[in-house]
Amino acid sequence: MMKERVHIWEQRFLYPGFTGRPGHCQVNIFANEELAVVVLQDQDDHGSTSVTNAIEVVAAEVKRRLLIPHGLDQYRLIWVHWSRVDRVLSRVEFADPERFQNPSWRFLPWEEFTSLLEEVGGLEVRWST
Repeated sequence: MMKERVHIWEQRFLYPGFTGRPGHCQVNIFANEELAVVVLQDQDDHGSTSVTNAIEVVAAEVKRRLLIPHGLDQYRLIWVHWSRVDRVLSRVEFADPERFQNPSWRFLPWEEFTSLLEEVGGLEVRWST
């Protein structure tokens, strides 16, 4: 069993872009004993394909490179996309969460986001809209 709380942070997470150049985003993963909240933050200049357009690829790369090595891949996962450009938070759900296929997006109010973070110990990180 893992420790009580985990925070994994990668400032510049590279992922394959559709243009042949990699895109990048910021990744924060917060976990408690059973739940992991994955926050993907688009950068103002993501270098290539945006997280929005490459969400399936980004999620698969996060799982392979961060969740599996830290033993978090079997946890209940909540995916959050934060667009810095639009300043909008969205909860992303996949019809097939194993293959990250058919994503659907739902607006995530700030209060609901902070409630999720509180559950997994992520409120101490400085967040700004």
